[in-house]
Amino acid sequence: MARTTPSAMAPSKSDVARLELAAFESFLGAQWVLRVLDFFAVSMIIPTLPAFLASAGGTAQDYYQVLMATMAVQLVATMVVGMAVDRKADIKAMYIALCSLSVLGAGLYALADALPGLRSPGCILAARLLTGAGTGKSTLVFVVLSRVATQESDRNRWMVSLSTARSLGLFVGPALAVLLARFCSTGEDDRGGSLRGTFALPGIFLCITNLSAMVWLLSAWKPVPPPSGITGESGEPSGLPRVISGSPKSAKTLCSFFRRRHVATTCMLYIFGIGTAQALEYAVPIVATKVLLWGADGSGVVLMAISVVVFLNQMVVMKLQHLKDEAGRSKIDDCFLMTFGICGLASTLLVAALLWRLRLGLGAGVEEAARAHWLLVVAPIVLAEAWFPYLGNGGNMTFTRLVITYVPERMGICQALINTNGPVIGQLLLTAWLSLTYSGADIQEQGAPQFAIAGIGFLNAALALGVIACYDRLRPRIRDRQPQSAAQIVRRQSFGDCALPLGSPDLDTVLADAATSAECDDDDDVDGGAAEPLLAA
Repeated sequence: MARTTPSAMAPSKSDVARLELAAFESFLGAQWVLRVLDFFAVSMIIPTLPAFLASAGGTAQDYYQVLMATMAVQLVATMVVGMAVDRKADIKAMYIALCSLSVLGAGLYALADALPGLRSPGCILAARLLTGAGTGKSTLVFVVLSRVATQESDRNRWMVSLSTARSLGLFVGPALAVLLARFCSTGEDDRGGSLRGTFALPGIFLCITNLSAMVWLLSAWKPVPPPSGITGESGEPSGLPRVISGSPKSAKTLCSFFRRRHVATTCMLYIFGIGTAQALEYAVPIVATKVLLWGADGSGVVLMAISVVVFLNQMVVMKLQHLKDEAGRSKIDDCFLMTFGICGLASTLLVAALLWRLRLGLGAGVEEAARAHWLLVVAPIVLAEAWFPYLGNGGNMTFTRLVITYVPERMGICQALINTNGPVIGQLLLTAWLSLTYSGADIQEQGAPQFAIAGIGFLNAALALGVIACYDRLRPRIRDRQPQSAAQIVRRQSFGDCALPLGSPDLDTVLADAATSAECDDDDDVDGGAAEPLLAA
């Protein structure tokens, strides 16, 4: 009988990586639930927020101020969390603090309806600010995932699952709020003084579920590995001694990272591509109520159709990530999904603008034409949203891979800047464009948002051309698909042609050599690293 050698019995790197990830399954599952609840905090609260403020003596201006203030706090919170992670702050302590803020925000929102002394626009604003600050944990989710999932295929599957949380939260939240109001509320107009009021019930639900998810997270807690798997002699993260976060060299390296053409292209695509999705959703109520005269119910039906389309395509993306055929999965990589999504989105918007111009025209009679061709008006908006699961997941996965490849020690701030705050910035800018081109008399002049969609379509077309130009640089390379050791992943690509010696037995020597050779990165490799063979030609 042939003797089995120890090397033949040893598990592969992929097997080891999956076993390590399996230990974090419950831990990541709790974070997935927390992410769903963050979107419940939007979809369950926002539809009734104007009426709640009005019943508490507020105005429409208070409603907009609450929305803007919550968004501003969310932007600041995610940035603070990102910088704290990069400076080796305690992740567990941050999770406890941020989850507690979400629990307090939801509880205060419910009490603002139940207690007459708290029923005021100021108390409602305070509750929403606490909730906005609690959403800073969305940055932690992706930082933790990038550290525990060392194999690209495993990391991408979890990223798609986390992205599905948004679709699920926005899709299920309104229906859940309706069910709570129908079966648990007093059934009367909510005038305060009861925890069973229509406005209080979503707050109670979110308070209890957030508290339960936090308990689950803490009970399943496992020590999160440091960036790139590097630990010091004490077992604590040692960081990167010569490019430590916050140092001038670290800042210089981060600037060099964002100046690379393919990195900048990915960032712009993610910011404005995902921002387009949210801007289009803001246009739906205007089209449905002012042009098609369907009222609020009609607007809700269109938004529900968008949610269904997005959710179904999200399931398609998730299915693609679970393909058993390794060769097939390698062809449908993150860059392919991103390119497929942006090209489809740009084409849909430009074709819609052209058809609207030809069939509806401009000026007198355009509103009657829009009502006669209501399907032509609504269908392109719904179809455009179908591309966002591919664009969003592909862009998220591609950018995270680029951060791991170039600047893994700055994962926190990169996630906060682009993955979390980027779409919010894009949404603000594109919503401003929508307000400039499709408001007031422009609505009666255009019927459908012709100029707004044409402008957004050309912007996305330019982004698509940029991605195609950088396609070879953006595709995963062979080593990106393998579980990474510390010496392989740490600063390996940031130094361009001065590549790190893979598998070096002395990590301190590797880091010292990397720091010495780093100067060549800023002068010779701003736009890329050393050419490497692609996995697929």
